[in-house]
Order: sequence, then C-alpha cells, then structure tokens
Amino acid sequence: MSRNYNHIHVELEENPNIKYSYKVTSGTGLGDWKKTTNEIHLVGLSRGSHQLYIRGERNGQLSNSLEFKIFISTPFYLKWWFISLVIVLIVFVFYVFLVLEAKLLKERRDCNLQVSNLEAKAYRAQMNPHFIFNALNGMQTAMILGGEKEFNKYITSFSKLIRNTIEMSSVDRISIADEVAYITN
Repeated sequence: MSRNYNHIHVELEENPNIKYSYKVTSGTGLGDWKKTTNEIHLVGLSRGSHQLYIRGERNGQLSNSLEFKIFISTPFYLKWWFISLVIVLIVFVFYVFLVLEAKLLKERRDCNLQVSNLEAKAYRAQMNPHFIFNALNGMQTAMILGGEKEFNKYITSFSKLIRNTIEMSSVDRISIADEVAYITN
C-alpha cells in the first residue's frame, strides 16, 4: 500500500426507498454529485481540507444535504521539520566525514614525516663509522703527501661535518640550505 493511501468509509441507513448521492469538494471548487448505495467509500483523497456532502432522495423529494468536514494531514516525512532535520543530519554527517578525513590526513602526514626522519637517522648512523674511518685515512694521506696546510683544510672540514651531523640528528626538520651545505661538506 502507498503511504498516501487513506480510506474513509461512511455507512448510511439502509432503506430501499432512499436513493443516496454525495459529492466531495476541496478548496479548489465544486464536485459533481454521484449516486451511491447506503455506503460511501472515499479512497486516496489528497491532503488538505475537503467537504463531503450527502443527500437523500425519497419519492422524488431531495433532502437537505449534510456537510462533513474532512482534513487529510500531511505525512510527517513531508513536513518542514522532518525535511529540516534530514538536511541538518546530512550536513552533520558530511561535516564529521570531512573532520575525520582531515584528521586522518594529518596523522598520515605526521607518520610519513616520522618515518622519513627515522630513515635519515638510520642512514646517518650506518654511514658514520665507515665514513669516519675513510675520512681519517684521507687526512693521514693528506698529511703525508700534502703537508700541514692540506691536513688543516681536511681536519676543519671534517670537524664541521661531525658537528653538523650531531646537530641535524636531533632536529626533525632541516632547511634546504642547511642540507645542501651538509652534503657539500
């Protein structure tokens, strides 16, 4: 059954000498008189106000018509408060979705940054012992072959590199200029 379904049943006095007729009008205009038995079935009236007029005819004489007011209310799902509630609910769900999505995106970004920082620290930790050994051997060779001036140049560069490595390992973010200077050194 449709939700718009409504049924009004009127039962009149059963008398074979009386012929009944009725009409239904709404605010838009007059209806036509319809002949009926002693039962009237009104099905599927539109929502709003209606008037039901009933009259009887006996021996060619029409009786005065009786008027009944009928009001078919609007279903709750078509009322303004229900539609407003649904709209507010949809907006709220959409807002919650956007907030959760933004939070998830921030967590992913933070997690990726943390992974990148840990990888950088791990690479520095792996490279440091091998690199230090090679740098010290290079300084020894520079001292023997290049003299004291060449050795001083290497030791200054090496000390800056060690200091930068220690400073950068404790920082989460490094500027591009500092990273370029570190790599160049």
